[in-house]
Amino acid sequence: MLAVVSESFDRWPAFPLRTTQLEHLRWKLESSETHVVLLVDDELVGVSCSWNSDAKVGTAVLPVYNGADMAIAPRFQGRGLGSRLEATWDSGESRNYLTIDAIASSAAARHLYPIDGPVIAAEAWSRPIGVRRTLGSLAVGAGRRSFGRHIARRLPGSVGTAPHLKVRAVTRFGAEVDELWEQASTAFDVLWVRRAAWLNWRYLDVRSGIISVWGAWSEGTLLGYLAVRGPNDNGVAKLLDIFAVPERPDVLAALLERAIHQARSEKAVRIDAWLAPGHPYAAALQRARFFDTGVDQPVHFDLSKLEETPEAATILSEPGTSFHIALGDFDWA
Repeated sequence: MLAVVSESFDRWPAFPLRTTQLEHLRWKLESSETHVVLLVDDELVGVSCSWNSDAKVGTAVLPVYNGADMAIAPRFQGRGLGSRLEATWDSGESRNYLTIDAIASSAAARHLYPIDGPVIAAEAWSRPIGVRRTLGSLAVGAGRRSFGRHIARRLPGSVGTAPHLKVRAVTRFGAEVDELWEQASTAFDVLWVRRAAWLNWRYLDVRSGIISVWGAWSEGTLLGYLAVRGPNDNGVAKLLDIFAVPERPDVLAALLERAIHQARSEKAVRIDAWLAPGHPYAAALQRARFFDTGVDQPVHFDLSKLEETPEAATILSEPGTSFHIALGDFDWA
């Protein structure tokens, strides 16, 4: 499997690791019990990995299938074998799950595949991503769309962080983050379930890559966390996720300040993030001088296997639905 993905992508994964590629692949495969491989004359030439989690859609918690690495060995490409991989998934026993897909641009040209069945494109996400912070000069290139009117201005002093608020590194999440989930998830209609078990696997397993996680604490209570992937070969760091209790801009400001400081210390030239329009964290990122790159990344919801929760289709299609979908929700970031 590793040979196929390594040969099929220019770089796999697209970010630096602390461990070997093989250990990273093993880490990724642990999220699901089912993956598909394609053999030709007993030679493994195709791979389609699944990456499973749970998502909150309204009041329901639904199992989610995220398409992860799909690859055909280069010498076998162009023969319709990718369709055979997809057909293998479709021929399996139907289950009740939701598919959420946002295909990485680095893989789309070579391994783009259609999503069949009833699909809802999140039209409300006219600008779902592109929140970017330059770490050197704040000059904005011509033609780039500003994410906020304060983009070119310096922050006016303190943002009012409470004196008892402490930001420190997280090496393992426990019950405190489950309590945070219960409070912070109420601000959104649709988001991945961010409980300790998933967060520890996604961000704190050494095999996941070079990721730093911080928590904001006050009087022993976790009020928010943030995860940032270290810079790639182009010096671009990724704000994989930020999650905090509602109505606490000081928590968001403290976490963002720490992330930017860390990115600078690692010689990053830019830090990228995702936000859906109307996201309650948008003001905090504007104050931290992030701006909109003007690049669209469509996110698709495939309901063809979702047989037991029909109300999810209504929630996902309503213009007023609030989303929290971050870069870290997908395997390629």
